[in-house]
Amino acid sequence: YFCLLLMVGALQLTHAQTNFPVTGFPIELRYFNAVRAGEQGAQLRWLAPCQTSEASFDIQHSVDGNRFTTIHSFTADQQRCLQPFEFTHQSGSGIRDYYRIRLTTPANLSILSYVVPVSSKIQGFAISSIWPSPVYQTAIVQFATVKEGAVSFNITNSEGRVLQQLQQKVTAGNNQLRLELHRIPPGWYWLQAIDADKQVSTIRFWKN
Repeated sequence: YFCLLLMVGALQLTHAQTNFPVTGFPIELRYFNAVRAGEQGAQLRWLAPCQTSEASFDIQHSVDGNRFTTIHSFTADQQRCLQPFEFTHQSGSGIRDYYRIRLTTPANLSILSYVVPVSSKIQGFAISSIWPSPVYQTAIVQFATVKEGAVSFNITNSEGRVLQQLQQKVTAGNNQLRLELHRIPPGWYWLQAIDADKQVSTIRFWKN
């Protein structure tokens, strides 16, 4: 009976974005970032080792952050997935673009990466996303800033109590931060980021 439930669950995940922990998915997205390349282009970089014989990647683009279309697809074997990937897209907009990647196993199970924004000019300082949603044991935070320096991060619960603090040096442009959340119990939390100019950006997330 238990095996039957597992088989049914696997069938339900086919052709769908999965919601189970990223640590349980056989393709691990170590990082994914994008920067403006020229006036109308964007260069994407990511690393995604896989435990399967191969992995497929669908690079998806949007101009509004909601409606995405696949602009390029390819498959790499397990050995190739140990090396970083790069892809350059001539978007045609040159103003603001959004990118994400669908990672798919040979069994046709897939997950979507977090969305990475690319603009012609970064304004201010802001957290753009936290992935996956909901968060499990680890999470990737995507944020952007106009200048290099140090950014402080605080994780607080619904009562305002600080549960975790850390600091990271950043460069101008898009940056990423990996959070280890093994010791934090399930519930709603706030992630607050403060840059060197005391600008504050926050995002709310659910921890399973």
